[in-house]
Amino acid sequence: MLFPKLHLSVIPVVFIACMASKQGIRFWLSSGHVFIIRGDLGFLIFIMNNTFRYTLTLSIIAIVMSIGIGIAHFITKDRIQQKEEVRRMEAIIAVLPGVEKLVEITPHVTAVENKIYKGVDKYGSLIGYAALGMAQGYNSKMKVMTGLASNMNKILGIRLVYHEETPGLGDKIVEIKSNKTLFTVFFGSKEVIETSRTPWFCDQFRKKNLNQLRIVEQENPNGIHAITAATVTTTAVIEAVKDATRKIRIRMPN
Repeated sequence: MLFPKLHLSVIPVVFIACMASKQGIRFWLSSGHVFIIRGDLGFLIFIMNNTFRYTLTLSIIAIVMSIGIGIAHFITKDRIQQKEEVRRMEAIIAVLPGVEKLVEITPHVTAVENKIYKGVDKYGSLIGYAALGMAQGYNSKMKVMTGLASNMNKILGIRLVYHEETPGLGDKIVEIKSNKTLFTVFFGSKEVIETSRTPWFCDQFRKKNLNQLRIVEQENPNGIHAITAATVTTTAVIEAVKDATRKIRIRMPN
C-alpha cells in the first residue's frame, strides 16, 4: 500500500510512531518527499507545520518557566513570609507610640490582614489598637497599618505597609521631607537634615479625629492635604485608614 507523497516545504517535520511487529515498517526520506512503503502495520503519523511547531516550542518554554517559578516560590516563600511578618510588626510598633507589649485580640486563625492588636505601655496602661486597612489606589491595593487611640476616635499614627503607586506622584506618600537640594547631592553639605523621620504625608494623620479623615484645602489644618496630581492615591490612603478603624471598632465596641 503506497501513501501519497508529501512535500517537505509545507510539512517540514514528520514524526512516525509505529507499533512493533515482526515485519516492522520501512520508510524512505528523500530531499523534498516522504514515501511510506509498508503501511500494513499499525502506526501513527504526527505532521507538524511551522505554526504548530512554534506554538509547541512556546508552550514548552512556558511550562518550563512556570515550573521554575513554582520551585523558586516554594524555596523562598518561608523567607518572604518572615520578612513580611517583620515589616508588619515594625509597622504596628510605629503606629502605637510608647508600646511595650502587644497582645493579639483576634482569634489565632484570623487572616493576617484582619488581625487586630492592642498595645500597652511599660506601666500596663492601654495605649490603643492597631489594624491593617486596605483600599484600591491608582496602580495598586494600598495596605496601611493604623493605630487608633483607646478612646476609639483619634488616630495615633499610620504606616504604609504596601503600595505600588506611580513614581514621582503617588509614591510621595512615603516621601520624607528634608532640605536636600541638587547642590547638596553633588557637593555635599553638613547642614542637610531631614525635617522628619517619617513621611510628611503620613504625619498628617497623627492626632486626627475620625471625622477629620477627609481631603481639605492646604490652609485648613482640620483634615488631610492631598498630594498634588495624586488625589486618587490620597483618597485610597484615607479609605484604608477608615477600613482599619472600622475593623477595630467592630471588634472593640465602646
